[in-house]
Amino acid sequence: VKKRLRIIPHPYVGWRSAPNQKFKTVNINENGLRSKSLKSLKYKENCFFLGGTVAWGFGASSNEATPAYQIEKILNEKYNLNLNVINLAEQSASSIEELNAFITSFHELNPKMIIIFSGCNDINFGFVNEYKAIKNYTILLDYFAWGDKSSSSTE
Repeated sequence: VKKRLRIIPHPYVGWRSAPNQKFKTVNINENGLRSKSLKSLKYKENCFFLGGTVAWGFGASSNEATPAYQIEKILNEKYNLNLNVINLAEQSASSIEELNAFITSFHELNPKMIIIFSGCNDINFGFVNEYKAIKNYTILLDYFAWGDKSSSSTE
């Protein structure tokens, strides 16, 4: 599946799986998410699930075996929280892509809860000294470090 799964550029989060892909173990919905269709959400309230490869469900035997589906099941059955857990995770995503996925989806999907299963890609990129230091990311980092003279700006 990894070799056949098509990835396309996305204007806000960098990349996404191409919509409407179906494989034996992976189904991608109309929005390019490894999540159930956003057209047929079961409950009135939503929960965002953000993260990278593991959160996306790499290695899961089906979409129903991904962390997002399992968390939705636990929230509904054990805690009686009827929430649609929408998997906004993507393979190789770091906190930058996760933040962009959150920002660009928030107003439309209005989540009541947000679950972040993240950090491995950030740690890995830092460890191998391969941070994604493109202009948009350094602008975002500078925004959060506005008072720090050791800002990451490349101007």
